[in-house]
Amino acid sequence: MQGKRISHFEILEPLGSGGMGVVYKARDLTLGRTVALKFLPALSHEERDRKRFFREARAASRLNHPGICTIHEVGEDADGQLFLCMELCEGETLKARLQRGPLPLAEALDVAIQLASALAVAHRAGIVHRDIKPANIVVNENNKVKVLDFGLALTAGETRITHAGRAVGTVVYMSPEQIGGREIDQRSDLWSLGVVLFEMLTGRFPFEGASDWAVLEAVVNRQPESLTKLRPGLPRDLDRLLARLLAKDPEARIAAAPVLEQELLQIQQGIDSQEDTRAFSPQRRKLGRLRLAAAGLLGVAALSGLAFAFRNLGRNEGLPRVHSLAVLPFSNVTGDADRDYFGDGLSSVLISQLSEVPGLNVVSRSEAGSYKGSRKGARQIAKELGVQDILEGEVAEIGERVRVDAKLVDGETGFVLWSRQLEGNHDELFRLQDRLTREVVKALSLSLDAAERRRLSRKPTASLEAYDFYLQARSLLDDVDHPEDLDSACELFRKALGIDPDFALAHAGLSEALMATYKRDRDPGVLAEARSRAERALTIDPSLPGAHIALARVDWNTGRRAQSILELRRLVALHPESDAAYLELAISYEEAGDLSKAEITTRQAIAMRPEYWGLWNYLGGVLQSQGDFAGAREAYEKAIATAPSELSWPTQNLAAMETQQGNFAAAIEIYERLPRPISNAGLAANIGNAYFSAGRLGEAEEYFRLALRLQPKNHLWHRNLADLRRRRGDTEGARGEYLSAAQLVSKELAVNPGQETLEIWKALYLAEAGACGEALPVIRRLEKSIQSNAGSSWRIAQAYAVCGQRVQAIAAIRRALENGYPAASISQQDEFKPLLSDPALASLATAVRSATH
Repeated sequence: MQGKRISHFEILEPLGSGGMGVVYKARDLTLGRTVALKFLPALSHEERDRKRFFREARAASRLNHPGICTIHEVGEDADGQLFLCMELCEGETLKARLQRGPLPLAEALDVAIQLASALAVAHRAGIVHRDIKPANIVVNENNKVKVLDFGLALTAGETRITHAGRAVGTVVYMSPEQIGGREIDQRSDLWSLGVVLFEMLTGRFPFEGASDWAVLEAVVNRQPESLTKLRPGLPRDLDRLLARLLAKDPEARIAAAPVLEQELLQIQQGIDSQEDTRAFSPQRRKLGRLRLAAAGLLGVAALSGLAFAFRNLGRNEGLPRVHSLAVLPFSNVTGDADRDYFGDGLSSVLISQLSEVPGLNVVSRSEAGSYKGSRKGARQIAKELGVQDILEGEVAEIGERVRVDAKLVDGETGFVLWSRQLEGNHDELFRLQDRLTREVVKALSLSLDAAERRRLSRKPTASLEAYDFYLQARSLLDDVDHPEDLDSACELFRKALGIDPDFALAHAGLSEALMATYKRDRDPGVLAEARSRAERALTIDPSLPGAHIALARVDWNTGRRAQSILELRRLVALHPESDAAYLELAISYEEAGDLSKAEITTRQAIAMRPEYWGLWNYLGGVLQSQGDFAGAREAYEKAIATAPSELSWPTQNLAAMETQQGNFAAAIEIYERLPRPISNAGLAANIGNAYFSAGRLGEAEEYFRLALRLQPKNHLWHRNLADLRRRRGDTEGARGEYLSAAQLVSKELAVNPGQETLEIWKALYLAEAGACGEALPVIRRLEKSIQSNAGSSWRIAQAYAVCGQRVQAIAAIRRALENGYPAASISQQDEFKPLLSDPALASLATAVRSATH
C-alpha cells in the first residue's frame, strides 16, 4: 500500500493492524495535512449494514472533544472497501503503557477523568462506544488522552461472541449486559471504563480466567478483589467508586459520565492536598519560574481589580476550536423607553438557549451587554470580542403584537449571512423565541439531535407575566453601571417566582442578584437564600449554566472552596464549548493559589476564543503571578493590541507589573496617561502603590484614600494607609489602621470560617499592630499547610520579621522565593529592613536570582 493513492490520499506508511482493521499514515493531498486512514474489515454486503455503518460514522464525526480522535470523513476504495479518514493521534496506546506496569495514582486518575469527559460528550450525542479498552486509548507524552473508534464497535468489533443474541467487544472489558446480548446504553461504557481504571491501578483485570468463557463466567457471577487489598494506600473512595462502576445490574451502576467525572475529580482533589501530583510542578521549579500572589504583592497596595490572560497560542494546539457567537442586546424600536428591558431580556434568553447548543461558544451576557447602544459596527465588535459572528436585532411591540427583526453578521466581512422577521401575538412569544433559536442554529450549519431540540423548545416558564417580571429583573441585573438597581432586580425576580415557583432561570437570577448585593453590602444574611435559590434552580434544571455559577459563588464566599471548584468542574463537563465556564474555573483556581491549574484552564478557554483580548489579559496576570514576566508582558501587549481603544485594563496590568519589578518611574508614566477620574478601587490602590514605592508619599496617600472611599470595607486598602503612616513615623495611626484591617478580616472569617489565607492576613495585621502573642500561634499552626503558596509564605515572613523572629522569617522568605516571589522585593519591604544586614538573607537572594536565570 505504501505510496499508493486512494481518492485524495497518498499512503505513507503502515501504523498498525488488528481485528478492527489496518491503519496507515497518509497525506491528504487536498488540505495538505497528515492523517490516519483506517481500512475496515469486510463488513456484511447487506445494504442495511452498510447504511448503519455510514450513519454511525457520521454521528461520530460530529463529536468535538480534545479526548476524542476526530473522524474527518468516510470513503470507499476502488474495490468497495470502507475506510475512515481520522485525526493522526500521536503517542502510545494505554495497552502498551500498561505492559510496563500499573500507573501512578495521579496519572491513572488523570487518564480516567479525561476518558469520562470524552464519554460524556459522546453519550450526550447519543453514541455508545461499546469497546472501551486500553488498545483504543492513545496517551501522549503529556498524559493527554485520545479515544479511538467512537461509534464504530457495533459494526466492526474486534471480538464477536454470540450468546442469546449478539454481543460485541473485547471479552475482559465487556459488561454483563453486553455478554448477554441484551440492549446496552451508556452505562455499559462506564463498566468498561471501570475495568480500565482497575487495570491502570493494579496491573490486573478485575475478572480473570484461563479462557474467554471463564472470564465471561467471572464477569457475570463473581466480584473483583478490593483495590486497597491489591494496592495498599489507595483511597478507599476508589474502592467504593469501582464497586458502583462494576455493579452487575446497570440500574445500580453510576448512571452518567459527567457524574463519574465529578466523583473522580473529587477523589483527585483529595489526594492533591496530600502529595504533589501535578505534572507541571517539577518542570516549573527546574525552569525557575517565580510564583507570586496576586494580592498584596509589595506589601502595600494589592494588585486586585485586574483582569488577567495567556502567552503562547501555539501551546493550545490540539484543543478543540468551536464556533463563537455574540448576541447583542436587541434594540427597542417601539419608542417607549420603559420597554427597553424587553429587548435586553430577549437577547439574554437567546444567550441562555444558544449556550446549550453543542459546538457553539456564546459570549456571556456581561460581555455582549457592554455593547448596548454602541455605534460600533458588527465587524469592530466581533474583532473586540474575538468571535466569528454577531447576532443583532430589533424588537417592536405594537398592541398585543410582537415583531422581531434579527440578522446574523459575519464578523470578518461584515456581510449579513442570514436575516429574518418574525411576528406574533404576545402569547406566542415563546414560540417566536424557539423559532429564532432554531433558525440561528440552522444558519450556523450546526445540527441538533432530537433530545437537544426538545431541550431548546422547553418553555422557561408557564406564565408570560412571570416571564415579563424576569426580563425586567434580568435587564436591571445586567446593568453593571447602576448597582443601586440590584434591590429592584431582587424584588422583580421574587415577583416572577411568586407566580411560577418552578421558574429555574428566575431562581438562578435571584441567587446571582443576592450575591451581587452581598458583594456590595457584605451582609452575610443574604447568603443562605442565595444558596437555596441556586440549589432550587439546579433541582429544576440540572444543566443550567447560571445556576452552577451561582452556587459556586455562594460556596466560595462561605468558605466551601473545594465544593465551589467541584461545581465549576461540573459546569465545564456539561458545557465543554464555553470559554466562560473555563474562565470561571480558572479564576477559582487562581484565587485558591493553584496557579498551574489556573494557567492550564485558561489555555482551554483561549482555545475556544483565541482572539479575545480579555482572555490574553487574564492569563497574562496568571503568568505574572508565576513570575514569568516575559510571558506576561507578551500577553498584555497582545491584549492591548486587540482590546477596544477605550479600555485600559491591559495597560493598567502592565503598569502594575512594572511596579512589581521595581520600574516605578515606568509604572507612574503609564498610570499618568490613563483618563481621569479613576473610579476603580483596585486601580486607585495600584497607582498609589507605584507612588509609594517611588517615595512620593503625598500622591500615594491621595490614591490610597480614593481606594478606601470607593471600597470602605476592603481590608487591603486599610493596610495600605497603615503602611503609609508607619513609613511617615505615625506609629499610633498605623496601629489603628492595622487593627481596622484585622476587624474587617474577622467579619469575613465569620462568613468563611477556616479560610487559611484570610487567617494569615489577620495574623499579619495583628503582628503589625504589636499583638505578636496573638498572631504567632496562628502563623505557626498554618505555616506547614501553605508552604507552596508564595503570597502566604511572604506574609508569614513579614509577621515573623515584625515580631523579631529572624530565623523563622528568613526561612519563610526562602519558601516564598522558591515558589516565585521576586528577590528584588526584599529590599522594598519595610518589615525586612532589620534583616538586610543578615548574611543568610543576602546569600539566599543571590542563590534564588542565579536559579531563575
